[in-house]
Amino acid sequence: MMAIASYIIFAGIVMGLAAYYRSAFTVVILYMLGMILLPAAPYPIIDPKIIAPYWIIGSGLPSDLLMNKTLIVASTCFVAAILFCRERAEDVRLRWIDAPVFIFCLLPLVTGLSTWRADNPAPLIASAYLFGTWATTWLVGRICLRTEADRLRGLQALSYATLALVPIALVETFTGPIVHNGLLSRHPFTDDGAVRYVGYRPLGLFEHGNQYGLWVACAALAALWVALYQGPGRQQSNPAEQRRDRIIAAILVVMTLASQSAGAILLLALGAIILFIPAIGQFARMAAIPAAFVLAMLGAGYVSNALPIRSMVEQTSLGQKTLGSIRATGRGSFAWRISQDVKTIPLIHSNLIAGHGQWDWFRPAKTRPWGFWILLAGQYGLMALGTVLTLFLWPVLRVARVDTQRGMPEHHAPPLVALVLIAMADMQFNSFLFWPAILFAAALASRTSLPRRRSSRIAI
Repeated sequence: MMAIASYIIFAGIVMGLAAYYRSAFTVVILYMLGMILLPAAPYPIIDPKIIAPYWIIGSGLPSDLLMNKTLIVASTCFVAAILFCRERAEDVRLRWIDAPVFIFCLLPLVTGLSTWRADNPAPLIASAYLFGTWATTWLVGRICLRTEADRLRGLQALSYATLALVPIALVETFTGPIVHNGLLSRHPFTDDGAVRYVGYRPLGLFEHGNQYGLWVACAALAALWVALYQGPGRQQSNPAEQRRDRIIAAILVVMTLASQSAGAILLLALGAIILFIPAIGQFARMAAIPAAFVLAMLGAGYVSNALPIRSMVEQTSLGQKTLGSIRATGRGSFAWRISQDVKTIPLIHSNLIAGHGQWDWFRPAKTRPWGFWILLAGQYGLMALGTVLTLFLWPVLRVARVDTQRGMPEHHAPPLVALVLIAMADMQFNSFLFWPAILFAAALASRTSLPRRRSSRIAI
């Protein structure tokens, strides 16, 4: 009940502060704070002997945990944006680039009608859930992160809000995940990957420790951009503000390193190299379109089993050497996650196009895919997989097209592109999403560098 009470209190705070400040920045930073500080969901009591309850899939898809903080935060902030940023909301013109998010939210009505079971959310409920999480998050981004100045403020909101995790990080790095367990009930993933090389990886009130690690890594990258970017479109800040931003960036980088999440640290390093080494950044922008195409094809081959990953690993010397190298680094979880995906892929093939329409389609395998993309393909098929990939990649490719036309990137588009791609890469191995990536994809979809069409119709 405490989780539900906190959701009600948060909704009241959002409405009160949004009504008082009537600022897009207020809505965005409240979105970030809600995702950080609210309990993930009113979890049932789980046997402490179960380290990783595979049937908890996270808030990215409708399941038996429909009431969760993602639904509350996204829908509440959307209502606040509509009511208290009215001029901005009225100025938003939906275009074809917005279509994928709405198509995805409607898919349960199409795929679930013939496959629905009584122990799963009804298709109408599942569709409403996706609208309440994905579509509302997207629309908050379209309303509140429309201009270059908004994009910078979005990065600031992410980095500033993440400072709220400092006390939790200081405590749980040495004690292990105790905040959720002390305030609420025992977290289902308390012990999953908590023990690190030195101390523990914090969990806080996130859905999983992996989600915490990715969040602080993305916040650190955003903070580095805010602190170090001095290009066009950035007003000169005073020395005190520069010192503040650099201190925030340093704190968040240290938090990322202290989390000891190898994948998150690697993604942070790659993002920083691309953003802050000009030659590499220019090459990355030129390679964005072909790389996106190749990754999409590899993903489709992986899901459809056109790329027989299991046999490639087990029956080739290169696969065996690669697997041995991964295990030698002590990162056996990477290979383990892929193995869980491989076990469930045969179940997808029976309903490859439209999916099973059920959130727990993986139960016959007595495990579940750890990555969101496979989880999505099993529930709603390749149609949903293609739609969500388009949702993220279309705005990224739009920015790459503008770069090609203008010869330079939009001022604050590069870090947003990096954060979206980092989130997409992580979704291959985790089902617990970095939700601000949808906000930032929507920000990239706002056409700030191309001519606007003042029309009430959907623009092509």
